[in-house]
Amino acid sequence: MSITLIGVGHVFNIGDAVRSIIFEERPNAVCLELDDERLTALMAGKRNEGAPSLYRSLSDFQSRMAEKYGTTVGSEMLAAHDAAGLLGAETYCIDMKASEFFSRAFGSMTVREKISFVLSSFAARFTGRRRMEREMKAVQEDDGRYIEVFARRFPSLKRVLIDERNQHMAEAIRQLASEGRNVVAVIGDGHISGISASLADLSPKVIRLKELRGMAAPGSEETGQKPGGGNSRVSFSYSMK
Repeated sequence: MSITLIGVGHVFNIGDAVRSIIFEERPNAVCLELDDERLTALMAGKRNEGAPSLYRSLSDFQSRMAEKYGTTVGSEMLAAHDAAGLLGAETYCIDMKASEFFSRAFGSMTVREKISFVLSSFAARFTGRRRMEREMKAVQEDDGRYIEVFARRFPSLKRVLIDERNQHMAEAIRQLASEGRNVVAVIGDGHISGISASLADLSPKVIRLKELRGMAAPGSEETGQKPGGGNSRVSFSYSMK
């Protein structure tokens, strides 16, 4: 039994790196930070137009940022799914259903949180790639501080979208490991600290987004970029699929 946690960013061109790690680890269970509905939509290249407004807002932002990095949102999840198939490993969608937790998160937000979120979302539309890289690098060096800042600004979102999902996914991974599975879990880098802490007694191997981006093949758009893992305005959105 072994557990490997791969921290990804949904807007980066890291599919080849994710695939390479899965081939190296040779798991018999590959877990994805998705629900069945989102995986089906990804595979079909479709969007969930009936999703809650909060979900659509984050999804639109991810799509714009992914274009700046020469990829599409969720390409690393599809790479992981394909790698699992080639190895004969089973794929498990271990996240909560997005339409439900986003609706619950938005419904629990105070008026102040909603106003702050709308303003932050508007400002994020004008975030350039260079600034994104700077902020990502800063947060990668202290992701705990980022979570604290996010919790102060959006306590309801932090509780539902981070804490509750971390626990849900950690329990799913633990269950598979208890069955003797060798597990590789592909999850947003923003969830890595919380999930790895929940599974500390099982000593999971952890590979962060910073390492993945450093593995980019020569000639790819990732090569030579500054490593990073998230930022106070951006990383949360790319840790969500």
